[in-house]
Amino acid sequence: MTPFAQSVQEAEPDLEFVPLTSIIHRARGFAFEFYVCRILSSGQFRVYVAKDGEGCGYIFDPTHDTRIEGGCATEAAVIADLLEAARNDVEENFQDVY
Repeated sequence: MTPFAQSVQEAEPDLEFVPLTSIIHRARGFAFEFYVCRILSSGQFRVYVAKDGEGCGYIFDPTHDTRIEGGCATEAAVIADLLEAARNDVEENFQDVY
């Protein structure tokens, strides 16, 4: 687990996370880390985003708030969708969040 992923879990001790993946994406001269996890109690998938090591938000899609068997093709598709949304968000930065 990366230091950023660990800090995400420590910041929200009431939530039980299922870590799924963590990747680095470079855009606009910055290194963004995307930490993908599932919240065990709700089934919600989230992508937490760090910019050059500093946490700056998270992305989730309520349509993915379902119980999905871990490791299945459906879970892999959800993760791919969320990572694509995260890439688009940081590359475009329309809301000036990243």
